[in-house]
Amino acid sequence: MSTQREDTHKVGAGRLAAIYTRKPVGSDRDRTPPERQREMCEELAVDLGYTTSEELVFADEGPPTSDSRPGLLALMQALIEGRASAVIVDRVDRIARYETKMLELFLNGLRNRHIPIYVARMPRGYRYDLESGRIVQDEERA
Repeated sequence: MSTQREDTHKVGAGRLAAIYTRKPVGSDRDRTPPERQREMCEELAVDLGYTTSEELVFADEGPPTSDSRPGLLALMQALIEGRASAVIVDRVDRIARYETKMLELFLNGLRNRHIPIYVARMPRGYRYDLESGRIVQDEERA
């Protein structure tokens, strides 16, 4: 467990992060259940210094191609209202399929509001630098 002094140097420094999970559908290669997705996101939040709240955990069961998912819409509303200063997901494709207009719009919206998105499952050989929140190569794990 880290000390309070160490936590103040982390990128999250006690700010709130929203978590988004989505139940896998038949076409998803990754079958990680939403409960495990949430656990991994919460672990990353702690590592980065963010706090989480039950009110900022959003989940959906629909396919990533649907743009009317209640959890995703509620997440976007929470971000618009300024209730969270970061988003944490298990994988980016939980929001939408890669290279889709929906994902592009969501990520552009985050950029425009200066809201970072963190991904709990980093590719092998990469990790988050806890102080900057940036993705860096991790030679120890490569």
